[in-house]
Amino acid sequence: MVAGRRVLHTYNAGVYENPQNMFQRASTFCTIAVIGIGPYLNKRFMKYSWIVRKTLMLSSIMILSLVYVMVYYIVKNILEMIFL
Repeated sequence: MVAGRRVLHTYNAGVYENPQNMFQRASTFCTIAVIGIGPYLNKRFMKYSWIVRKTLMLSSIMILSLVYVMVYYIVKNILEMIFL
């Protein structure tokens, strides 16, 4: 739990809600790219109750897992067609 709070603190420190210049946009993009989509989803789900939030997080993990596997196989097949 301490590590999770630390990640959320780092995420909140590096993300601008409404970036106004290129530096803020780049900082926001790099923070999200390094830390991932988890803190972003957590922030969006905070308006729900605890059990609904956990259910939404579980369903989003399952959906994202399927999407990542599909993207992996698409890229793998494209690279096999190119190099074989």
